[in-house]
Parts: sequence; C-alpha cells; structure tokens
Amino acid sequence: YLSFPLDQNRKSGFLMPEFGSSDRSGTEIQVPFYWNIAPDRDATITGRWLSDRGLQLRNQLRYLSDRSEGQLYVEYLPDDDRFGDDRRLSQWENLTRFDNGWRMSADMQEASDREYLEDLGSGVSSTSKTHLLRNIEVSYLGSHWDFVARARNYQTMDVGISTEDKPAERLPQFLLSGRLDDGPLGLTYQWNSELVNFNQEEGVDGARASVEPQISLPLEGPGYFLIPSLAWRLTGYDLDLDDEDGEDRPTLGVPIASLDAGLLFERETPSGKYVQTLQPRMLYAYIPRRTQEDMPVFDTGIPDFNYVQLFRRNRFVGGDRVGDTEQVSVGVTTRLLASDTGREFLRATLGQAFYLNDRRVVVPGDEEQGDNESDVVAELGLDIFKNWNAGLAYHWNVDDQDTRRAEFRLQYRPEQNKVANASYRYLPGILEQASLSVGWPLSQRWSVVGAVDYSIRDSTTLERMVGLQYESCCWALRLASSREVSNRDGSKDTAFMLQLDLKGLAGLGIDARKRFERDILGYSVYE
Repeated sequence: YLSFPLDQNRKSGFLMPEFGSSDRSGTEIQVPFYWNIAPDRDATITGRWLSDRGLQLRNQLRYLSDRSEGQLYVEYLPDDDRFGDDRRLSQWENLTRFDNGWRMSADMQEASDREYLEDLGSGVSSTSKTHLLRNIEVSYLGSHWDFVARARNYQTMDVGISTEDKPAERLPQFLLSGRLDDGPLGLTYQWNSELVNFNQEEGVDGARASVEPQISLPLEGPGYFLIPSLAWRLTGYDLDLDDEDGEDRPTLGVPIASLDAGLLFERETPSGKYVQTLQPRMLYAYIPRRTQEDMPVFDTGIPDFNYVQLFRRNRFVGGDRVGDTEQVSVGVTTRLLASDTGREFLRATLGQAFYLNDRRVVVPGDEEQGDNESDVVAELGLDIFKNWNAGLAYHWNVDDQDTRRAEFRLQYRPEQNKVANASYRYLPGILEQASLSVGWPLSQRWSVVGAVDYSIRDSTTLERMVGLQYESCCWALRLASSREVSNRDGSKDTAFMLQLDLKGLAGLGIDARKRFERDILGYSVYE
C-alpha cells in the first residue's frame, strides 16, 4: 500500500524504490527515505546497493529560513569492491541575503578521488566534469558600487590534466566596480579594480592588483548610438620567484580607446503583419603594444571566437594580458518580428574584424597574429515555418578559404510530445559530431524515443539511448536502454532503466522520464 498526504503538508516515510543496471556498477537498487524534520528543514536519506561495488549511503539535507536557503549533499561508499577503498562525494550550497544589499554564498564540492565521477556519476554531464568548484564569497550590490570578496579553488578531476595546467587558487580575491551615468560634463564614469593572491601547485605564486578607470560619452537617440570611450589599465604584481634574475614586481600601464557606433532601421512589410529591423554596428578599438613577456599567466586565455567577441576591445579574458590592437569591427543584424505579438521569426547576423596592425601580445604557447582580417562570422535563426525552427553558425577564414567552425540545428515540434531534432558540429582538427533525437507517439498509448550522438571524426558513437513508453490517464510504464562514453579513455557504459509512474503519486524505478526530456531537446511527456 501507499500512504501520502492529501493536502500541502509533507510526510515522512519511504519513497518509491529505484532500480536499474549498468556495466560500471552492476545491478542497482535505491531505497530513499524522506524525513520531514521541520517546516524549514527536510532530508532524503537513500541506501543505494550496487552489486559490483557495495552499499552506498546518500543524504540530501535542505534548509530554508527568512534569509538563507541551501542544501548539504553527501555520498559515502565504504570499501568499494572494484576500487578497493572508501569513496565519498560532498557538496554544500548556500545563499544568504541581507536587507542592506549584502549577501553571502557558498558552493563547496569535494570528491575522495579523481575517478569518482567516472565510476559513480550519473550521465555524461557528470562524468565529463573536469573540475569541482570550491567557492565562498561575500558581495554587496549597490546603486553605484559593487563589491565581492571571494576565496576560490578547484579540485581537478580529469586525470589527463597535468599539475602545471591546474587552475590557480584565488585566496583571497577582492573586486570593486562602480558606475555613474550622466555625471559631470555629461560623461559616464566607470571603475573596475581587483586585488587577488594566486597559489599554484607548480609555477609562480604571487599577488596581482589592477585598476581600470574609464570615461565615456554616450550619445544616443531614436535609431542611433555613438559611444566614444577612454580607459587606462594599470596592473602590478608581487611575485614569489625562485629565480633571482626574474622581475618580481612587474607592472603594466596601457590606454584603451574605442568608438562604438550603431544604427537601427525599422519598417513594416507591405502586409503589415511583420516588422523588419536592420542594425548595423561598427567598433574602432586601439590598444598600443606594451611588453608583457615578464608577466605571469594566472587566469588568462583566449575565449571562443564569435559575434560578441568581435566587439570586445581586449581579445583576452582574465587580468594578465591586454592585447595590442588597432582594429575596425563591423557587423549587421536583421530581425523579422510579428507586428502584434513581437514574436521573432528570423534573426540573421554577419560580422568581421579588420586589423590595421599585427597583434604581438600573446600568452605562452601562442604565436603572434599577422592576419589582416578575422574570420567572417555568420549566424542565422529561423522560426518562420509552422512547427519548424533552425539555427546556423558558420565561421569562414578568408585567407585560407576554409571553414573554421560550423554548427547546424533543425527541429520539428508539432506538439510537446512530438519532437524530432538533428544537429551537426564541426571544428577542424578537434571534433565533428552529428546528433539525432526523436520522441514520437506510435498510438494513443504507445510512444517511442531515441537519441544518438556520433563522432564522425572518431567513427564511434558517443552516446545513444532508445526507449519505449506506455501511458494511460493514471499511470505510465517507461523502459529505456543507454550506452555512452563514461571514461576519458573512451570506454563505454551500458545501462537499463525501468519506471512505473503512478501519476500524481510516485514513480517506481529509475526516472526514465527525466532521461527522455534531457536527451531530446524540446520533448515533454504529457501530464
């Protein structure tokens, strides 16, 4: 028999058990117990038996108060039969808000070993994690000033990441930023500053301080904007060097000038049903070259190139490099909107940057860039035809006359339980993948689901899932099988899921419904 409350009150007791099987851990049975501790606290304690590993205990404690909310999650597996040792995973999440603009947050994660997620995680999103975050911060959000005090480091889970490539600890880090719009002389004043101390297992340790004041004069009106701005970036280090010949206190001061301008044109189509917009944009940015070879690289890299990156003044992210450049970035975006609802049917973007000088500032391992122009970036989003939508992103290298990046997505969705998706991704020398997924009813009661991710470059299936579902007004039965890459060495894991869903009450077995909706974009099971 099942016992459950008929009102909104929670009730302690056993929840429906879950069971399944996988190559990594064998047969799996989970029996959760829900404990209604108090109106502002509860816990779910789960015994998870893995036939090839042993008995694992899981506990999720949640709490809620006038100021704070959060949860503490712990997994513990004593003497893993396959691993040969005790194993554990813990995570604490907390957010505390105060009335005066201050708040405190925490996200602390830790695993007993670097293979834990590959062996005991659920799904590719878990097993593919390379780092676990440990972060505690206090922040203030005001009308003009923002402040953050933070302590952050990571536990590296990917065994393929060497010691020197692990991210540096930030113990501590202080950030102060401010903004005053329409200040004296009609200018906008901004301030960004940082003080941070870095620690690394291998490499240079030290502190970095930086300030970046900026003034701009926004000139805006109906259909246009023009924003000239001038900033000064000043960075200094205090490094712990073993080599006495190195510079232990290098500094950098560099101006950053830009002119950002754009127009907005708008017109109605002859039928009056649609509005078309045309938004050209141009950015001129100038940053002179300053020698930065004697400065360390703690947190700096080059982000993925896209349309947004075209209009960033500094091509690096992080505080250790300011990229020299003299460039003109141009782009145009057009949109087609419904006149009555504002629904977007089409969005097309095209952009490119033109470089007037070579870019000689680099991070270690990269080469100076002497191209006169960037890749051409094209993006397209379509939602014109009934039940159909598509997306396209394409990067073309003008000098080499070849593709630098291609992404395509197509979806047909006449109803929430009738969905078909196809996608393709290509990065030369890195990946080439195709994905298909579908969720479709075969009759009033029966439906089929399936998803596959295939690596064309490696000629192997990365992940596949097939499932069958029977559904009535009051209950549903779902069966699914999956096979996916679970380890970084390419080994695969096969799992089976069976769920009996008593609608509005509980489910018996592994939650296959969540797996269906996760693997099939836009798919949803009818309630």
